[in-house]
Amino acid sequence: MKGILGGLIVVCLILPCGAAVIHVPQDAATIIAGIESASDGDTVLVAPGSYSGDGNINIGFQGKSILVISESGPQNCIIDCRNNGRGFYFALGETSEAVLDGFTVRNGNISGYWPEGYGGAVLISEADPKIRNCVFEYNLAYFGGAIAISQSEAVIENCIIRNNTA
Repeated sequence: MKGILGGLIVVCLILPCGAAVIHVPQDAATIIAGIESASDGDTVLVAPGSYSGDGNINIGFQGKSILVISESGPQNCIIDCRNNGRGFYFALGETSEAVLDGFTVRNGNISGYWPEGYGGAVLISEADPKIRNCVFEYNLAYFGGAIAISQSEAVIENCIIRNNTA
């Protein structure tokens, strides 16, 4: 019994115990609904497909330390803003524990001045998220066609940025 209990304690130290995986669209109809139902340490796992419209664009992490990840990479999981907003924004003090991984964000279109017109695909302001394995293409903004960053130590790695306009 002692060995089993010790093993469980070790597992809980390595893996976050009680962390949930919220599947979109199975558990939550939209990406925003998945984030709203998530708590710090949870994962929002997005199925392959093209996502657009209310609940799937202008997506904020709401200050949460969560992982939002596609099931099968950016070639199979697309946020299509349809020239009606941006893909994601981080502006509520998210830390490096807020991670976006494996999406293509396209056709973001933002107009105006700070902050409305900044970051066609992603806006980061006073937050420090990690963004990895993403593609940002065909986005338009006054400043930062793909990504606009202000007062941040964001980490952006292994991403492709192409055919964006500012």
